[in-house]
Amino acid sequence: MDTRFLDSLVTVADCGSIAEAARRLNLTPAGVTQRIRALESEIGTRLLFRAGRAVQPTPAGVAILLRARKLLGEVRDLKSIAASGELSGELRLGVMQTSLSGLFASILIPFTRTYPRIDVRIVRDTSAGLYAKLLNAEIDAAITSQPPFAIPKAYEWHVLREEPFVVLAPASLKARDPHQGTGAGAIHQVGSKGVRRPPDRRLSAQGPHQAQGPVRTGWS
Repeated sequence: MDTRFLDSLVTVADCGSIAEAARRLNLTPAGVTQRIRALESEIGTRLLFRAGRAVQPTPAGVAILLRARKLLGEVRDLKSIAASGELSGELRLGVMQTSLSGLFASILIPFTRTYPRIDVRIVRDTSAGLYAKLLNAEIDAAITSQPPFAIPKAYEWHVLREEPFVVLAPASLKARDPHQGTGAGAIHQVGSKGVRRPPDRRLSAQGPHQAQGPVRTGWS
């Protein structure tokens, strides 16, 4: 069995789209589809099905995905061992959207220069989404905002950068406590399409330089 075909199956399942999986794998959508069909023919059952515009694993696909992830991880380890002491393989790194243009670039560039044999695969999501992917072994590490809860002992948290959390408010709002401002409904968030909407969460800040995340509706 060609492990590249398993990698294609896992990538399609993670993306929910053959087109997006093809982009990540640097293949054509037809090439990804051909790999999936070859894998289905070898296993003897259908592994993916289309639900509207999304692609989802069948029950048989779900059953083998976890084993496939573990197998691919072991293959990456074998490649690293065989690289004469030089680190190599694939690093699945989750990154929240807000850090892609600034913090992440300053980390990725020197990392790839130091470890040119490591293929970094970037997975974009919210902090909460990346945390779930990390627990499910869908990624190896994540760059997120600090979780407002204790993480499992099997994982480690390292601070990469502390940034000020700024609250913008009208000049007429004289309250000095930012929580009072959110409660008054005077502060608005601007969505990706420029739609102004009132905030649906309160923020708890630990000191002036570190935002701790939403405390009423969860972590994002």
